[in-house]
Amino acid sequence: MKILVLIDSDDSNQLYVARVLQNKFVSMNFICNIKNISLYYPENFKNSAADYRSTVYGMNLFNAKKFYNEFVNEEYDTIICTYGLALKTIAYFKKRYDFRYQIYVISTDYSYCSFSLKDEVKCYFLPLGDFDDDMFLDREMRNKVLVSGIPVSENFHLNISRNEARLMLGYDINMFLCVIFASGMGTSSIYKIIDSIVEKPLVGYNILVISDKDAKLMMDVNEKYRKHTNIFSIGFTDKVYLYMRSADVVIAKPDSFACVQALVCNAPLILTLPFSNREIEIYKRLTYHGVVLGGKDVSKTVLAFQSVLLDKSVGLSVMSNQQKYINRNALDLICNKIIDDSLSQQF
Repeated sequence: MKILVLIDSDDSNQLYVARVLQNKFVSMNFICNIKNISLYYPENFKNSAADYRSTVYGMNLFNAKKFYNEFVNEEYDTIICTYGLALKTIAYFKKRYDFRYQIYVISTDYSYCSFSLKDEVKCYFLPLGDFDDDMFLDREMRNKVLVSGIPVSENFHLNISRNEARLMLGYDINMFLCVIFASGMGTSSIYKIIDSIVEKPLVGYNILVISDKDAKLMMDVNEKYRKHTNIFSIGFTDKVYLYMRSADVVIAKPDSFACVQALVCNAPLILTLPFSNREIEIYKRLTYHGVVLGGKDVSKTVLAFQSVLLDKSVGLSVMSNQQKYINRNALDLICNKIIDDSLSQQF
């Protein structure tokens, strides 16, 4: 059997999932390649918030033909799509060319699962099993869904305790640490949250802002709160998993990347105001399951922070709910299902 794992970006979670699948299949003497579909789209399209329904227009005719020829020449038997753009691209070609492949879809975050090509898709692997009834047209569609749990991403699967992570970072194991994952939140939102916390008569907390690649934000935070020794910021780091594992609470926007990281680290997570439809979907699903605390505006975000700070049972309850959906064997389950299907077809 020859398998193609189709990813749509260099997102660490997608890459990790693809590589684990590849290693597993190769160990079973299958041929498995990984292809990044976003390389066939222009840069300004990849970095935009384009509606997935219009993604077929992002690939020009030259690249479309190039991708199709490469695809056909490799003679794949099975396609595994890890995200929406990959599946939408396959759907685009399916309408124009003779595409007869087994297709599997892995949802690597909590928001997006395209049910296009539902007649051709063999199985949808979803992290949660609460999709609305109107997403499934009939019983046969439901039978194509397998709830696999959360595919754990690289580094974040390491079994490191909170205290071990703090010792590795040189932090006091007894302090209360709030990590604000600043990516995509907006500077004004971050300042409003921190200022509102500072204004309250709260003590015994520390706030770390991870500004990622925004060096100016890091410097501005450190300058603005220089008189507050318990508030500081760092820039880009490859130890995000250690900081999140160390946290007593994480504040982040409801985007798939931050959510995957915080939930796999089993950290109490407060989601800030959602903006896009996708963020609203993430917010709704995760608050419904009780795996996060909702902070739709600054005041609710601060109240959620205060509740975790003052009442340990709040954070412990969220962490307990998270553990129901963290499946460290999710990728083994997915691999075994695909292998079993392929072997059954041979007999």
